[in-house]
Amino acid sequence: MSIGVNRPWTLQVGKLTSILPVGRQYWANRYMQKAFAASVLMLMLANSATRGAEADALQILGQTGVLGEWELTANATPAGAQRQFSGPLVMKHVGLCTVDGPEEKKGELQLQLFGTDRVKATLVIDGVTCTYTGRKSDAYNGLMRCPDRRDVPLVMWLKQ
Repeated sequence: MSIGVNRPWTLQVGKLTSILPVGRQYWANRYMQKAFAASVLMLMLANSATRGAEADALQILGQTGVLGEWELTANATPAGAQRQFSGPLVMKHVGLCTVDGPEEKKGELQLQLFGTDRVKATLVIDGVTCTYTGRKSDAYNGLMRCPDRRDVPLVMWLKQ
């Protein structure tokens, strides 16, 4: 069954015919083929150089609190040693018992990856230094420990 769109170009295995709606003489010109290939290669190289820099950064998402009432977000970049990252973090209270809008706390995160399934982090939130150790299942699950406070669960997802 035909939809009614008549296409004057085809792509056949083993033959290079036009896949763009232009005449065959366009592809017959060797100079144009080389110029096209060179420009595609330049675009691919520029794109891969940009992706390499982005791949080093980590986007960190998490939930903490007994009821998961705090949302954690951070963007961390490589920090010195291999598999260590640091960057600013924001914790936002997303629980139902907020007054005058959600409470937000800002701080710093230092994170280190161990193997493929363990992570350790130090979070400094409002001047209080907390530690976190987690193991990976579908996300990193562990406890956040802060001085003079009860340990609370923290679930963390890392995205490169």
